[in-house]
Amino acid sequence: MKKYLKNFKDFVNESISDDDIESVFGGLGLYSLTQEQMDFLDQYTDGRWSYDSYTNVVDIDGSFNVSGSDIFDFLGINFGKVGGDFSCYDNPNLTSLEGAPDWVGGSFSCSHNPGLTSLEGAPKKVGGDFWCRHNPNLTSLEGAPNWVGGHFSCDNNPRLRSLEGIGEVKGEIYSDLNY
Repeated sequence: MKKYLKNFKDFVNESISDDDIESVFGGLGLYSLTQEQMDFLDQYTDGRWSYDSYTNVVDIDGSFNVSGSDIFDFLGINFGKVGGDFSCYDNPNLTSLEGAPDWVGGSFSCSHNPGLTSLEGAPKKVGGDFWCRHNPNLTSLEGAPNWVGGHFSCDNNPRLRSLEGIGEVKGEIYSDLNY
């Protein structure tokens, strides 16, 4: 039994990796946002944002607009619900929608992002319109919302060959493809 017990001195001096710390403290609901992430949210949120340290998710009571800001990504932020609009259009360096909200009460726009090749990470539900126009490298609509309460616009995407991936759309579908 003694061989399985570490003495206190050995335990204290043992190095613990960042992954070990994350697995222990993250599991206890002790995630936190960095100052850079909080500043990012403050700068681009119109309304109030809240953070759940147990789920590591940011919800916004209002809208979020990071359009035209030359972002590469959402700084590792995981958005949950956004009550208003979520706009991330006109960001030439944005290559992924990873971290985008699961649910948007208003409209969602990821148009004019030449780095986007798919919609993976897009919201599952959008109460208003969904815009993914003018993305010259978008090749697939896989990852598009399951439900859109307004219109779905995916026109002017020259590499797009199919509307496969679009969920239920209450409004019109705008596309250069015949469907």
